[in-house]
Amino acid sequence: MNGEEPMAAVSRLMSAGSAELSCDEAGHPDGHTCLAVPEGTDVDGLVEKLTQRYSRPFTQAGGLPPLPLAEQAGWTHTWIWDERAAALGRGPDGRPVLAVAERNMPHPDELPAGMPWVDRLVAITGGIPSPVPAPDWAAVESRLGTPLPSDYRRLVETGRFECTATEFLFRQMADPDHPFFTKADHLSGHWFMRFLRES
Repeated sequence: MNGEEPMAAVSRLMSAGSAELSCDEAGHPDGHTCLAVPEGTDVDGLVEKLTQRYSRPFTQAGGLPPLPLAEQAGWTHTWIWDERAAALGRGPDGRPVLAVAERNMPHPDELPAGMPWVDRLVAITGGIPSPVPAPDWAAVESRLGTPLPSDYRRLVETGRFECTATEFLFRQMADPDHPFFTKADHLSGHWFMRFLRES
């Protein structure tokens, strides 16, 4: 199976406010929904689909955010989106398990007014997915023939983030001193936009 059913179920639940998360499994706490993973599902394919939709996951190797049922589920991958996270792992019987859970994420009002944009990004995204060694900046800048902005270096050093379009847009929209600053109202549906509007 190609994972279309579990992927559709995750997509329905990942948007905050889309549905209350509850679980029918005996002994499971509130704040999450366990989802069926049909027998024969291509788990690697499901990981790829979730990664394409929700970006690079947190993994066991890089450190997982706090999740419900961590002892029972053996989570291996977690994708965050707004106030929710999708987690994939293996149950005690070795079968794949999938859940969508509430995420402990700060409200924009809870972040200090003068908090640097890199720290805001770390706070709302949940930190570091899959840390990598910091680069040799002197070698990188020598190869490029130009110095890199200090906030970009700090972003990589602090969060080990890749500089993707999302981070660039976040900076572009969050920092009025950014040379390409614009209030990109056409992106108002993106979950991190409320951090910009309310900060």
